[in-house]
Amino acid sequence: MFSPSQLIFFLTFFSVFFLLMVFGETQYGVFFMAALTVLFVLYQKKTDTSVIFSRDFFHITIPLSLIVIFAVLSLFVTQSIPFTMYRAIFFLFSFLCFVFFLTVDKKFLPTKILIYGFCLIACNLTPLTLFFFFFPDFAKYLPDVNLLVANYGHNHAAIYFLFALPLTLFILVENRHHRLAMVPFFCVIIGLFFSFARVVTFLTCAELIFLFWLSTSRQLLPKKFWLFLLPFIALFSFFIVFSFLPQQGNESHCVIPFFKKQLCKSLAEEGRPEYWRQALNGIANKPLTGWGGGTFPIVSQKFQADPYHFSAYPHNESNEIKRSIFSFDRDFIALYRCFF
Repeated sequence: MFSPSQLIFFLTFFSVFFLLMVFGETQYGVFFMAALTVLFVLYQKKTDTSVIFSRDFFHITIPLSLIVIFAVLSLFVTQSIPFTMYRAIFFLFSFLCFVFFLTVDKKFLPTKILIYGFCLIACNLTPLTLFFFFFPDFAKYLPDVNLLVANYGHNHAAIYFLFALPLTLFILVENRHHRLAMVPFFCVIIGLFFSFARVVTFLTCAELIFLFWLSTSRQLLPKKFWLFLLPFIALFSFFIVFSFLPQQGNESHCVIPFFKKQLCKSLAEEGRPEYWRQALNGIANKPLTGWGGGTFPIVSQKFQADPYHFSAYPHNESNEIKRSIFSFDRDFIALYRCFF
C-alpha cells in the first residue's frame, strides 16, 4: 500500500511528466520542468546524494556532469542566448531527474513502482496518438509542436514507446498469469505500429527479437509471442520497398490505397542527409567554440542549399552536441569515454 506521501509524489510526478512529454517542446515545457524541480526539492530528504560519488556510478555521473557544465558554458559563445538557455535548462533538468531517481530511497520509491508509472504513461499516449491519427482535424486545437500528432508522416511518440517496450514486457513476465498484464504490452505494440517511423520500426524488430529470445529461452513466455514480430517485419518490408523504388516512393504514384503519406516515403526525398550536411558545415565553420546549444535553426538557415530544407533540429543527437559545444570539451568527453 502507498503511504499518503508516496501517493502524492507518484500522482504529481507522473501527471506533470506526462504533460512534459507531450508538450515539452512548447513554451509550456519550462513550467513543467520547474514544477517537477520543486517536487524533487520537496522530497530531497528521501535521497542519499553520497551515491553519486560512489565508484559504482562514477563512470556515469562524470561525463553527464561534464555535458551539463559545457551546456551552461556555451552560453558565453552562443549565437542565441534564448535558444541556448532553454537547452541548458533541459540538460540541467535531465541531470536532476537522473540524480533524484539514482539517489532516492528505494523503500520510498521502489523501481517496480517507477516501471508501472512509465507504462501507465504509455497506455495513455497510445489512445491519444491513435485518436489524432484517425481524426487529424482535432489537432488544430493543440500547440504546433507536440508528441500526439504525426508530423511529416511519422509520430515522435514512438521514441517513448521504444523506451516503454521492455518495461511492459517486464510487467507481463512478472504477472504472466493475469490477462490484464497484457494491456500495457498491447498498448505499446499498437502505438509503435501506427507510428509509421522507419528507423523505429527497425529498432522495434531488433528489440522484440532480443526480448522474445531472452524470454522464451528461459521459458518466461510461450513461443507464440514471436507472432507479434510479424506485423513489424511486414511493415519494415514495405518501408524497404518504397524507400528504394522512387516510382513507388512518391506519394502521388503510391500503389497502396491507404496510409500513402506514412508508407510511401522515398529515400530520394529524405531531408535528413541535408540536415546532417548543414550540421557538419556548422561544426567546420566554428570548430573551436561551437554555435551554442539549441541554435540549429540558425545553422540550418545559414547553410541550407535551398528554401525547402530547413529544420529546427539536425535529427542526430551526436551532431547536435558536436555543433553546440566547445571543441576541447568534445575531445575531453571522447577521451573519457575511451578510457573509462
